[in-house]
Formats: sequence, C-alpha cells, structure tokens
Amino acid sequence: MRLLTAPFAATSVSRRWGWRLTWAGRVCLIVFAIAAVISANRESGLLTWGALAQVTSAVRGGVQVGVVFLLAPAGAACWLLGRWLLRRSRPGPSVAGLGPLPVVVPLLILGGLTLAHLSPRIGWADIVFVLAGLGLLALAYAFVWLDGPSGRALAGFMALVGGAQSLVGLGQFIVQRDLGLRWLGELVLNPAARGVSVLEGPARILRAYGLMRHPNALGAILPLSLLAAISLWARARRQQRLLWLALMAINTAGLVLSFSRAGWLAAAAGLVVLAVASRRPSGQGPRVAIRNWTPVVLAAGLVVAGAISLQPALFWGRLLGALGAGSGLEHGALAERLFGLQNAWALIQRWPLWGLGTRQYVLAVADRLQVTPRESLLVESAPLVLWAELGLAAPLAWLGMGLALVWLGSRRVARQAANPDLALATAWVAAVQVVCLFQAFYWPTQELWQGGIWLGVVLGLWARAAARSTGVPAPGLS
Repeated sequence: MRLLTAPFAATSVSRRWGWRLTWAGRVCLIVFAIAAVISANRESGLLTWGALAQVTSAVRGGVQVGVVFLLAPAGAACWLLGRWLLRRSRPGPSVAGLGPLPVVVPLLILGGLTLAHLSPRIGWADIVFVLAGLGLLALAYAFVWLDGPSGRALAGFMALVGGAQSLVGLGQFIVQRDLGLRWLGELVLNPAARGVSVLEGPARILRAYGLMRHPNALGAILPLSLLAAISLWARARRQQRLLWLALMAINTAGLVLSFSRAGWLAAAAGLVVLAVASRRPSGQGPRVAIRNWTPVVLAAGLVVAGAISLQPALFWGRLLGALGAGSGLEHGALAERLFGLQNAWALIQRWPLWGLGTRQYVLAVADRLQVTPRESLLVESAPLVLWAELGLAAPLAWLGMGLALVWLGSRRVARQAANPDLALATAWVAAVQVVCLFQAFYWPTQELWQGGIWLGVVLGLWARAAARSTGVPAPGLS
C-alpha cells in the first residue's frame, strides 16, 4: 500500500514546495521591480541601501549596489525552481513557448546582436551592465508571459508608480527645488546650478524631475502610467472610477510639468491607439460609448489648461523650440540635438551594416571629437543608437516590432475578441516607440538600465493578451 501511495505523496510535497518557492520568488521580484522603477538614481536611493559594492563605468559613472539588488537573482532562482517543481508534478506537456513571433523574433535578433557585439574594450563594468540589463528585460518578459499577472494588476502598478513620480515632480515645480527625498533617490535640484534642466522665463524655471535622473526620463515613463490609469478608469465600476480619474489627473499634471515634448507626443499617440484598439468588432457596438469618456477628456483638459495658464510663455516657448524658435536656451538645446544627429550619422556611415559595438557609441564620438567620454554624447534616439552600435538589422527589428504590434493590436487581433488588456498593451507599445524616436531610453543597454523592466512588462502583457485574443492558451500556473 505504501508503494502505491508513495508517488502521490512525493507529488504533493513537490507541489507544496513549488508553490512556496514560486510565491517567495514573486515577492522578491515584485519588491525589486518597485524599488528599481521608483528610484532611478545610481548614487543614492532605495537600490543603494546597505551598499555592498560599487560598479564604476568610465562613461556612465558609478552604481552603488545595495542589498536590494540581491532580490533580483534570489527571486529569479526561487521563481524558476518553483515553476520547475510545479511543472514536474503536473501531467502533460511542460513547454509553454516563448510567445508570439512578432514579439519573440525581434527580441531574439536585438538580444543576439547585443551579445555578439560585446567587446572587452568597453570594460568589465559596462559588460556587467549589458548582461544585467538584458537579464532584467528577459526576466520581466518571462514573468508576465509565464506567470500571468492580470492586466489590471500590471496597469495598477504602472499607474501608481507614475502617480508617485508625478507627485514628487509637482512638489519640485511648486517649490522650485528638490524636496529633500535623497533617501528615495531624488537628485539635489537647484535651478541656479549648472547641469540642472530648466526653462528660460523671467527666471530659471526648474522642470519636474520626479525621482528620475532627468525630466525627459520622467516624460518617458508617464505616458505609460497615464494610459494605464485611463484603461483602469474605463474598466472600473462607478464607485472606483473617481480613484483612477484622480490618478489620471496627477499623471497628466506630472507629464505636463516635465516639459518633455517626446512624452507629450507619446501620450497623444498612445491615446489614439488606445481608442482605436478598444473598438469592438463591427456589429457589436463600441466598447465604451464616446459620451462616457467625457470625464476623462474634461479632467485632462482642465489639468493641461490650468498648467498652461500659470506660465503660458513657458509652454509656447517649449513648443516653438522644436521649430527652431523660442528662447536662447531652446536654441542651444536644438543645436545640441542636431550636432548629436550629425555625429550619429557620421558613425553610421562608417559602419552601416555591422555597427561599431555594444555601448561603444559614446567612446567613438568622444574619440571623433577628441573629448573625454561622457554620457551626454549619446544621441537622443534609440533607433539611431541601435543602428550605430549593432548595425542596420537592429533598428529594422526594433521599428518592425513596434509597427507589427501596433498593427496587430489595433486592427487584426483586436477585432477577433474584445480585450482591454490587448488595447492597453498596444497603446503602451505605441508610446514606447514614439518616446524612443527622441530618446535612447527603453532598450536596456542605453540610457537607463531600468528601461528593460518597463519594456519587458509592456511586451509580456501584449504577448499574453494577443495569445488570449486568438484563442491560444497562454501559459500559467493552476
């Protein structure tokens, strides 16, 4: 009798330990992700608590490695082992697949090119940064694709992170200095200091930073948070809608006061795609009646109008600066961007097909100009950096992935079944692509390694939602 029951007892123990390890891994990874996306400072903040070591790059400076960093490898190990034990104790096939081809193929191309172009020339610190960034992208994507957190949960995470960043940014703009949140990773901000991003008015006006390293980085993530809040508002019951409407207003205010033109364009593009992708198939009527969106439009309009009315000259100067007009500060910023584009094109012409190597763009520009390598030499466009460093195939894979996902999410897949998760993920993809046209942000080997976490969540949700819309069972644990 014992011989008959032994296999079942072993299976029960395996499943029990599998669930324990899976949940321990989930908690570790979620806590690490929250700390990483909230605190982007490399020298202080949540990720530097209990500093264990400092990894120093000649180009990007030092990164304090605190105990919170240990949550990532520990959480990944527990989560993967737990999933393996659960799969081992279940009958049937255990291979879940990597996801839809429009997501997987470009990611494999970009990741493969990044690894193939690695060179000892950049130094061991930058090699560590590259491997860690790619690992976080893969881990974030795998966690969403395989573990299956709900679209509401991911949207809530995005909206709340953006809300926290926006509240800090609002406070900074009001008091025109930092809020003393150094322990959270806030930079020391003084509008009169050199190197701080300001606007030119009657005096130097500090832009909203939040807890990011630059207002443009804040403007890069807030479109995702804003779209998440709008999606949650559209799905919520009447009693809960006020909460998401307030969070939407906060994110809108933070985005406006970041004065990030790329962020403004990304939010507009995301809203258009969200509206298109949210339509039901013909004959089933609109998912949300147009008149029901009146509170959203009204709240956003009031926030934008209120912010502009406080300092209309600042906003007009910022908009005109993109056209070559505006203040002397805007002229200087535009000239710097154009000079960066000239440098990028010069490098691309020298290595158009294969590229000069992963994270070697800044070194090549510094050598060309005979100056000290510094991060500000990086051109503000992800496709151009990819082309210069990894060759022509990289930007084609990046832009092709964006176009394919937006097309499939807005037109083909979305018409087969109503899916608000797919609509939101498609809008996120559009916003990411627009931001990356003007900033080197979301690919993890570029400006900010935390961008890999954001990108992994976006692509993971799109993959799960698209699989569900086409009737393909997405992987998950039961």
